[in-house]
Amino acid sequence: MSSINFYSYPLICALVLLVLIGSRGFTQIAAAQWLAAAALAAAFASGWWIMRPTPSALAAATELEGALKSGKATLVAFESPY
Repeated sequence: MSSINFYSYPLICALVLLVLIGSRGFTQIAAAQWLAAAALAAAFASGWWIMRPTPSALAAATELEGALKSGKATLVAFESPY
């Protein structure tokens, strides 16, 4: 279940592309529509690459405390694993 949650964005994008392409019938699609679907797929892929979760830059709580006390702006985000 966690892999479905983690990969929900690519799964939904693939479903959207299949519905858009399948709604016209795979044999009746013109070349321009295939090109538009490829552009949409590229937009989805670049969105995933830009917004994908990455590991934290801080390894321990003491580093976080030091970053908070340094005087620089620090973004702290709490995320649920579900």
